[in-house]
Amino acid sequence: MTYKHIHELYETITDKNNFIIDIGAGGDLEASPVGKLLSSDKYRGVCFEPHPLKYPVLRQRISNTYSLCTDFVTPLSVLPLFDKYSVPTSPDILKIDIDGYDLEVLRTIVKKYQPKIIIAEINEKIPPPVLFEVLYKESYGWDESHFFGFSIASGEQFANDHNYTLLQILDVNNIILVHNDYAKDCQKKSLEEIYNEGYILSPERASFTWNADVNHWLHIKNSEELLGEIVNYFETNNNRSLLPVKTKKENVDFSIGIK
Repeated sequence: MTYKHIHELYETITDKNNFIIDIGAGGDLEASPVGKLLSSDKYRGVCFEPHPLKYPVLRQRISNTYSLCTDFVTPLSVLPLFDKYSVPTSPDILKIDIDGYDLEVLRTIVKKYQPKIIIAEINEKIPPPVLFEVLYKESYGWDESHFFGFSIASGEQFANDHNYTLLQILDVNNIILVHNDYAKDCQKKSLEEIYNEGYILSPERASFTWNADVNHWLHIKNSEELLGEIVNYFETNNNRSLLPVKTKKENVDFSIGIK
């Protein structure tokens, strides 16, 4: 089954504690896959949003049953912050969207916590079998270019390494991971099927006009050629970046490989 809304999957969880975590919550609940849960006082949890303009909007829109934190979530800060807000060891849903080193934050979280469902933004334009992720740097900030996050192949690798199942893509650029204790009745598909259905063939992809300059990546069948094309783009041609230094370095700013 493909879930159009996260609450459909959430209803299949039997031992709920109604605790939701949103890292990079933003302010637009209508666009958020967990927006309806955040606005309901049936649930509780914590939202992390450091942006000074988004924070007050979010506070007005989420239920008072949620705490709201303005601290930056990094691989170094996330466990102390979870302790501060008394996050249970198995929260129902963890959503993360920080446009950067999301995967390193997730790896740190699962050392101590096992969310039942994880919703994570991916760098949707990087097709399998490319393993790509932004590496943690204290100075990192999204430069509004294609350089952010991690590829779906890296998301699947994380899932396999940490007792999760990659279930599907939601809303074109979010993946749903379900802890294997709750994935027994889920229909499992191959990585290629998930990517084709959720991104390449999705009608919603037409609205992602900002990907036009890299859509040709989807048509490169040779894995090594695709890898070289992506490395070259970020190391020599990242002209969408708003930063003075527009180039990125492999194994310094990002890691990349073939699954």
